[in-house]
Amino acid sequence: MNNIAKQLLSKGYNVIPISKCNKMPTVPYKHSYTMEHARSLISKKAFDNNDIAIALDRKICCIDIDEDLVTPSKTIYERLCDKINGFKDQPTEKTKKGYHIYFSCADEKLKRNLTFLNSKFLDIEFDKNKFDKLDTIQKTKFENKSLKNGNYLLSVDFLTGFHNGTAGIVRTAPSTNITTINELPYITELKPLPNEIKTQLELVSDNTISTMNRIRDGTYIPPVYTKQQIEKVRKYIQYLNPDRFNNMKDFSVVTRCLHGITETLIDEWLEKCK
Repeated sequence: MNNIAKQLLSKGYNVIPISKCNKMPTVPYKHSYTMEHARSLISKKAFDNNDIAIALDRKICCIDIDEDLVTPSKTIYERLCDKINGFKDQPTEKTKKGYHIYFSCADEKLKRNLTFLNSKFLDIEFDKNKFDKLDTIQKTKFENKSLKNGNYLLSVDFLTGFHNGTAGIVRTAPSTNITTINELPYITELKPLPNEIKTQLELVSDNTISTMNRIRDGTYIPPVYTKQQIEKVRKYIQYLNPDRFNNMKDFSVVTRCLHGITETLIDEWLEKCK
């Protein structure tokens, strides 16, 4: 893996060693992490016996396609390849549950990690038959993540630099359960994010920013949850998959979600994480 890290660095990618156990950086990692840090770690063979991640910055972003409980990731990927000219030719990796597709991204408006792709864009219908077969916990999980204001958001994330959700990193091949479909080129040869994707991102981003502005100016009224609803969530915490606190991205998402419901759930969540 150390040789892979050296190759990626020579192509212009900032790399960092990642634990195979918990998918976390094996060294202190902050926004000030540079390619000089990576070069030093390579000289110390710090990447051997570890996975490898790319630090996302203004030069690179990643479209992360995952499967939800209704639509397979392969269906989403194939529809994107059909819909967007040249999409299938971009640097692509197969992950355990989906795909990573890399692009260059210098648009200052797109600074935020987002689940952004409306199913209507790809003419994917919500499969109610599959949904009805889910158990109660699975249905709740799906509704919270994928059903927003009457829209079905597919499990497609836009990952960009140094955001708290992913710490600005994405695991890359040949890390555990990740294989290469189309190899990463030199970073200067990455193609820009397609206009079709940017349009979808801006639609969701505008709504997100609007809500943030309303929070900032005091006009946003958060939902009020009943005692019964809070107790229901408290019960669900005990059934969460360990991946939810072993994976940095999932840990951050769950923590923010619980905090948004009530701060009293945080202590119980952190206790489970121990």
